[in-house]
Amino acid sequence: MHHCHARGCIAPIQMLDLMCETHWHKVPSRIRMLIAASYRAGQDGTAAGRPSEIWQLASQAAIAYVGLLDAHYASRAGIRTLIELGYEQNVIAAWGQRGPEYRKSCERVVAEIKKEIETDAHKTQ
Repeated sequence: MHHCHARGCIAPIQMLDLMCETHWHKVPSRIRMLIAASYRAGQDGTAAGRPSEIWQLASQAAIAYVGLLDAHYASRAGIRTLIELGYEQNVIAAWGQRGPEYRKSCERVVAEIKKEIETDAHKTQ
């Protein structure tokens, strides 16, 4: 057993799980499906397996999404992954629930991240 990966949650969960049931159901179904589909046997520490990159990114997005909803911290990398997965408006709405000053700050950060994504896309072409 280990604890839920949602920030601030100490609920005990099975090794195969990312979050407790309460937090897991806050994650958009598409992200939950990505996590489930990209899970590798043994990545939970029971064998020599390592999580796939897709699983790591989707998990990071799930943790960031729940963090924003619960008015906690969300990592910039997690927010970036959410934007790349098409959840930009969800990020702004969740962050903006804390007040107008937070919404403005979020819109600025989202614009910066979108610019980074665009720049990175040009670098790889």
